[in-house]
Amino acid sequence: MELAQRLKNREETAFAEVVDTYGDELKRGCLLMVRDRLLAEEIVQDTFVQAFRKIEQLEDGSKLKSWLTSIAFNKCRSELRKQKWKLFSFDEYEHHFENVHYDDPESSIEAYSRRHTLSRALMGLKQKYREVLILFYYQEYSIEEIVHILDAKTSTIKSRLHRGRQEMQKKLEEGGDFHEFER
Repeated sequence: MELAQRLKNREETAFAEVVDTYGDELKRGCLLMVRDRLLAEEIVQDTFVQAFRKIEQLEDGSKLKSWLTSIAFNKCRSELRKQKWKLFSFDEYEHHFENVHYDDPESSIEAYSRRHTLSRALMGLKQKYREVLILFYYQEYSIEEIVHILDAKTSTIKSRLHRGRQEMQKKLEEGGDFHEFER
């Protein structure tokens, strides 16, 4: 029996399996959106609570992951509208990503620096560009899935991806300091 159906049947093991399967990925996505580790964790918890309460609204069980992501990103957007944000600290979320081990210290430092620079540039983008880039590149959703998650037109998502890439490229070419974050 598929996981979504087991959830609808209120199987306790299914609830734990959903949290184990999707929790870390949702947390990374939310963290990149709201730039606050504790708030991201709270949003993910709220996402699971809402999803478990409203599991009957999930029409296609094969879309469980994108349905959860949609709930989480809507909660992130709601929080972003409510609060004024502090500057993002790269080190605050770095430990949530896979630790890659390199043979030599130079390679490790170089990889960290590259991730740090990309992440700082990503955090400097407007929210509408940042969220589609996160979904597409970090969480590897297809354009069609992003359309569903963000409830937007395909042309809108493609346009935001294009403009987001351009803005990222511009920020990376300019180099320097990414202290001014777009809200």
